[in-house]
Parts: sequence; C-alpha cells; structure tokens
Amino acid sequence: MDQTETTIRSKRRKGCVFYGCLSLLVLFVVGLLAVYIGAQIGLRKLAANYTSKTPLEIPKVVQTSSDLAALEERILNFIKSADQRAASGPFELSAKELNGLVQTKQPALEALGNFAIELAPSEVRAQMSIPLDSLGRSAFKGRFLNGEIILGIALTNDALNFEVKSFTVKGKPLPAILVAQFQSKAFLASVNDNPEVQKLASRLEKIEIKEGSVLLWSKPFSR
Repeated sequence: MDQTETTIRSKRRKGCVFYGCLSLLVLFVVGLLAVYIGAQIGLRKLAANYTSKTPLEIPKVVQTSSDLAALEERILNFIKSADQRAASGPFELSAKELNGLVQTKQPALEALGNFAIELAPSEVRAQMSIPLDSLGRSAFKGRFLNGEIILGIALTNDALNFEVKSFTVKGKPLPAILVAQFQSKAFLASVNDNPEVQKLASRLEKIEIKEGSVLLWSKPFSR
C-alpha cells in the first residue's frame, strides 16, 4: 500500500469518527426519512400538494479547506477531552460552523439533499430540499420535498429526545400522519440504538441550544 492510499484511508477513518459523532447534532435531519415511510397513502395527492418540481434554493456557507480542517481538529480535541473527562467548560459550535460542516456533502448526508440550519433558544430550525427519486415511486420522480422543520432537542439519561414543533411544506403544515412518525417510540428507539449516537451521548452531560450556537458539556470526572 503506497503512502497516498494510506493517507486517504487515514482521512476516511477520521471522517467516519468525526461525522458519526457529529450526527447527534444533526440527527434531526435524518428524521426526514420518516416522511418516506409515511408516504404510502394517497401518493399522487401528497405529491401534488406537498412536493415541488424544482429544488428550493438553500443558502450555502463558504468554508475554506483550512477552516474546515481546523474546525474538525477542534471537535476531535473535544471528543478526546470528553473521553478523558478533562474538559474544563462547554464546547461551542455556531450555526455557521455546523452548516459549513454538513454542507460538505458527506456520504451519510447525501440522500438528504440540501439543508441549512438555524439555531434559536431551545430549538433547531432547518430549511430543506430533499430529492424524492430514491422513493422509487413514479408519483415522486423528479420532485422535491421543500420546507422547514422546527425541533426542540434535549439529552436525557444518555438518550436523545426531540419534539416536532412545526413542519411546513410549501407554506402548509405536513399531514399529521407523517409528523406522527417523528414522535413514535419506535422511531426514537431506532435513533438512540444507533451506536454512534450512543457513543457521543455517553460522553455528554448536557446539550444547550441558544441563539446562533449549540453548547456541549462533557460529563465531569466522578471520583
């Protein structure tokens, strides 16, 4: 194995660890896939009323490769400190930094299309434009789910808890039968059974979302 291939594999391993841990912060976006599960009733009606032929223009965050590398290093250092129970205070990520990270189109997020995150006190807002071709249904071919979701997120007893405060598509609330997928115990269990979520949640004592940023507290050392 030559040096170039070794370097590439090393970066991929680092990326897998980093984005796996970051998934707890952006995991609410994965919940959009629950829409796919619910979209089996009245497909053509849903497609006409709640999807669009063109994607939504999502604002992009410009992030240089050096800025991204520095940010990844910050997060990896936080994870290391959390593992060693050596963090001296909360770790802060801004909405701009989060958007810069998730908009790099990591493979795990590719199927979710384009989205932008806003952070407000105790809630996360996300604009999204999701291509629906992957549903494999003719009613959704070449169409996009464009809308905004507002979530409340908390960490309780090493488990992620969230509340769908609103979910609008084309200016209309999404049907309750679809939104209910997010609140189901089965879906929450599937989220918290994710090994990467469990790994990061076990490191954290608290998550706080405030205006423009998210704060992470690692668990203190217990004697």
